[in-house]
Amino acid sequence: MRSIRLLLGVLTGVILLQGLGLLLVGILIYQTTPQGVLARDTFVGRIPGILSLVRVIDRSMNIFYWGQSAPDTLPYYVLHMDPGDLAKIEDALPRVPPSSSYGNLFLQDENQVWVKGEFQADGEIFDVDVRVRGDLFNHWAYRKKSWRIRFSKEKLWRGIREITLIIPEDRAWFGEILNVERAQKFGLPQPPTRFVTMSLNGSSPMLYIEFEHWTKEMLEKLGFGDANLYQTGGGSSSFDQWDPIEESTGYWKKYVSAHSTPFDSKEEVDLLLRAPEKMRLLFDEDQLVKWYAHSLLAGSKHVIDHNIRLLFDRSRGRFIPIPWDVHLYGLSNIAQSPNNFLWRAIFADPILRLKVYRFLWEYVSDDKKVQSDIDRAEYLRALIERSAYRDTVKLPSNRAVKNDLDMRMAQVRGNFEVMKKELSLSEVLIDQRISDHGVTLDITARGTSPAVLSKISDAEEARIYRDTGDGILGKDDREIRLEGDEGLLWADFVENGKAPYTRHRFFVALSNGPLNIEVRNAVTGKKATVIGKSIIDERTFAALDGVKTDRNTFIRRYPAFEAFGDGVRLIGTHTFLEDVIIPKDVPLTVGAGTTVRMGSGVSMVSYSPVKIEGTSAAPVRFIPATKNPWGVLGVLHAGGASSVSWAEFDGGGQDAVNGTFMSGMVAFHSSPVTIRDSIFRHAHGDDALNIKYIPADLARLRFEDNAADAIDIDVASGGILEDSIFTVSDIVDSNGDGIDLSWSSVILKNVTIRGSGDKCISIGESSQLLIQGATLEGCSMGIAVKDGSKARAERVILRKNAIGIAGYVKKPEFAAPSIEVFDGVFEQNGKDFLTLSGATIAVDGVGVVP
Repeated sequence: MRSIRLLLGVLTGVILLQGLGLLLVGILIYQTTPQGVLARDTFVGRIPGILSLVRVIDRSMNIFYWGQSAPDTLPYYVLHMDPGDLAKIEDALPRVPPSSSYGNLFLQDENQVWVKGEFQADGEIFDVDVRVRGDLFNHWAYRKKSWRIRFSKEKLWRGIREITLIIPEDRAWFGEILNVERAQKFGLPQPPTRFVTMSLNGSSPMLYIEFEHWTKEMLEKLGFGDANLYQTGGGSSSFDQWDPIEESTGYWKKYVSAHSTPFDSKEEVDLLLRAPEKMRLLFDEDQLVKWYAHSLLAGSKHVIDHNIRLLFDRSRGRFIPIPWDVHLYGLSNIAQSPNNFLWRAIFADPILRLKVYRFLWEYVSDDKKVQSDIDRAEYLRALIERSAYRDTVKLPSNRAVKNDLDMRMAQVRGNFEVMKKELSLSEVLIDQRISDHGVTLDITARGTSPAVLSKISDAEEARIYRDTGDGILGKDDREIRLEGDEGLLWADFVENGKAPYTRHRFFVALSNGPLNIEVRNAVTGKKATVIGKSIIDERTFAALDGVKTDRNTFIRRYPAFEAFGDGVRLIGTHTFLEDVIIPKDVPLTVGAGTTVRMGSGVSMVSYSPVKIEGTSAAPVRFIPATKNPWGVLGVLHAGGASSVSWAEFDGGGQDAVNGTFMSGMVAFHSSPVTIRDSIFRHAHGDDALNIKYIPADLARLRFEDNAADAIDIDVASGGILEDSIFTVSDIVDSNGDGIDLSWSSVILKNVTIRGSGDKCISIGESSQLLIQGATLEGCSMGIAVKDGSKARAERVILRKNAIGIAGYVKKPEFAAPSIEVFDGVFEQNGKDFLTLSGATIAVDGVGVVP
């Protein structure tokens, strides 16, 4: 039994070791092969010998990959070089990076050794010159290399002087030829390109992408007889891996020189570098649009400075772009800043970028064009897949090849969907700033697609100006009409990963706001997504500076006031047609007999104590100067006690000044006041009198024919209202309360309220009220106690009300209210009591049954 257990233990250990070994091999393979030729950048690639071993293991599975049958036969070449010459090529190649600035092995001119060779194709034999090609090591550091083959001028092959054979994995397999064919559809010139196979010194056939090289002969066949063909790329200095081509024309090399250029000069390139504002004059706009669109469709991040190929056609005086080495990537964000300086300068123009996006939208929205590209990609894959698997000299394994082919097909399909999604994404933030001069409209474009301000409802005739950038309306701002793209809203390119965020300002000459704005995606025509909007009424705090004005400045602005003590005084009859802001530390006294006539909507707001000193014989009067209601008399944060005696307030309303909304025709906020012997009539706002955050000290007041609440007491910690009368005539359409309490604790004594359209007394929001003597008549409700409030009513008469006393919860966040009534009289009410939501009413100690 012990032997069996020992044997089982050994077997278990072996199995675990094998499993661990397989896991490690899997990790090694995963770490190396997906990155293809750049596997040396992984930790496995830096362990001597391991990378080669793993690749051998991975390639051992190559026989299991067969591939689909090719729809057409690929051209086949035979290249032969003397083994000694081939050794010369190998010996000249770099083994270590030439400087610490280089991230990879990099091919310099001295490494590019030409040797003689023999080339066979189409039943012919040609003497050729051969060298390796490609800047980076993946083209020449392994058995399978990329080649440049040059034919004799006396014996061209198919009219070709030079060809380039590039390993297909460097050009996304079929992705590059798909891009070549797409560029040709867009009318952009391309060197003749195709897939071929080639045997070198008797090897099995190797798969390549063939390009006709940049030669005079190639240009002639494309129809360019007199042109400068420029290339960028390579590293001319020991300090840069890639030449900084935007710095000097010296980094721009010519493949071909125009015969009509007398000094083989580069003035057209010089103009590109030193006068970016003139760049577009040197290109056909349609070609620029298609050049950039072509790259975006390929998801390409590879059209960088050293992959620019430009043809300057001397017969046109213009550059013609030649898309080159575009590659194929999964598209992620079309708003990302381009990877070359030309595009960054040219497509900073939002109108041109919009044309690119519209071209792309038309393309990806056309199902036939999309399917044609997908079908072509599948054909190109089928054309090379079996040849790729049978290429025994290539570096990647068949498993890696298949994964790469699958990925490229997914990218072709996915890029269409991502492009549609990106172009459909048009986000804006809208801020409206309302002032006395009109509306300032700030619209921030977030991208990806630009938006367009397409409509402002109810303002079709308003004049709209686009800000030039200084933020203020001036003579340089251009008047626009909301037609075409005049209201274009674009986001700048994404830089350093920051989200696009570009603000556009418009001035709308309209006296009222806010505006009803319509913003659309400038590419798709659909409504843009408004991710945030706000309205800023700049009139709200327009008078804020007046709060800190000194007395002398105040008097100069408002000469109706005169200096008086440490403040100012108003006496006589005066008319005010604009708001009056009485500053801090400038107390106001209004003398007996003064009449203040207030213009339409005009308010007088004091930040200092106010004393209104009327008498029974000479009351102070605030009355309308027009047929329209005036605003308010407000006292805010005065810092001292105010008093009102023998005053009449008639025909005011409500107003918002410096961010404070005053619902009362007369309003005291956080400013203690004593009010005696005064009348409040014909108020058009929410309240005739409103006191907030102060104790009530009110006596002998009359409220007559006010449209809404007569008095509103909010957050009063104590105080009293006594000996006051509230009346509403039958001819007045009133819908308010006589007395409205919220969050307050006060006493009412000897009040009479008649005819209020809503409640004679409303007690809400956790208020506590003691009533000692009241006549409440002809209201919708005599007393309404609500929302956690508690009341005690003594000696009250409730007569001819629809409901005498009602208790209920209006706001569910509050508890049930209660009221106790002692010595109450109920006469001719439609219903004496109404209890809801758990409210309690007790009369002389006896609860009322709900």
